Amino acid sequence: MDSEPGAGAGIAEPPRARAKREQIQAAAQDLFLAHGFERTTMDAIAAAARVSKQTLYRYYPSKEQLFADVLQALALDRIWVDVSAQAMEAAVVSRADLEDVLIRIAQSAAIRLTDPTYIALVRVLIAEAQHFPRLAEIFWSTVPMRGLAAFSALFGQASARGLINVRHPELAVRLFVGPLLTYLFSNVILAPKEQSVPPPEQVADLVRLFVRAVA
Repeated sequence: MDSEPGAGAGIAEPPRARAKREQIQAAAQDLFLAHGFERTTMDAIAAAARVSKQTLYRYYPSKEQLFADVLQALALDRIWVDVSAQAMEAAVVSRADLEDVLIRIAQSAAIRLTDPTYIALVRVLIAEAQHFPRLAEIFWSTVPMRGLAAFSALFGQASARGLINVRHPELAVRLFVGPLLTYLFSNVILAPKEQSVPPPEQVADLVRLFVRAVA
């Protein structure tokens, strides 16, 4: 019998359940890339993942949630592997620490968010979200909102320690993420040909400018 899933992706769960979730995600990712969101069915995903429909729906009650989870696994989860949220908060005791951690996060994000597979799925999301508003809603709550919460906690802590001067941490998050998103959209998503990731030294300079702005 298949093991029971955990409470959701990003939450610790038994290794067998995690492996089953990744098996489903891998199959779904291939189908979404090949056929788009609308033409990919849950039946096809179950067959490709070699799981029963009952098992599939136990892990993912909707195709929208599965699509969002695939995107999260490709980008946000991998960023936290590179720089864990716990280590990120524990390490920041000075402004230099904050700058160092943010540079590592930003450089990781620049790589993860410009991954060709991730970009291809983002294009699927953009193309089909107007026909499936629930898809965009679930993606927003699953991926950007999770990142917003983690960074808001970090900036709130840094502000409490007197390292930066921000009244609204969520606005600081937007200021931090915004420059990276300009690379994502102008240099990759909307570019005629996919471009390379921004040079690490440019990403580091953007972070230093941010830290000076909020100091």
